[in-house]
Amino acid sequence: MKKTLISFFCIYATCAIAQKNQEEPIEKWPPQAAYRNYLQNYKDIALTYCISVAYKTSAEASKDAIASSNGIDAWSYYAIRDEESPIIALTKQYLQKNYNAKDGKSRLDLMKCMDMYHSEELDKLAKDYVQRPNDNWVKDNPDRVNENPPRK
Repeated sequence: MKKTLISFFCIYATCAIAQKNQEEPIEKWPPQAAYRNYLQNYKDIALTYCISVAYKTSAEASKDAIASSNGIDAWSYYAIRDEESPIIALTKQYLQKNYNAKDGKSRLDLMKCMDMYHSEELDKLAKDYVQRPNDNWVKDNPDRVNENPPRK
């Protein structure tokens, strides 16, 4: 019964999202990352990096996480590109933790990434690294907000 309810909910949610996507243009300009402050985007990049590392053996998940990180970077100017990045070290630290799953088999890597995302360590890194934490791309580029999205 529980599996049936979960399946029903997933199908319902998928249909609702599909309906919403038909009503709204798929590509919005600029994306929400442009409106989030630089401190939040820095933390979001850290989360997407953690997910890309945690799921590196799952090509599609890792690829999507890296693409998301690159997308956020376009709106925030913060990227994780060198091995000296403190986010890389923090990610390794969290992914090496031993979490005990109820089923005894799962590694709970996504939970580790979420815990890192909400950690005091990441808050401190973001506050130390981000120079203008309350600003955002839209505030810095008001004349570009109504531009058409770039073509691929």
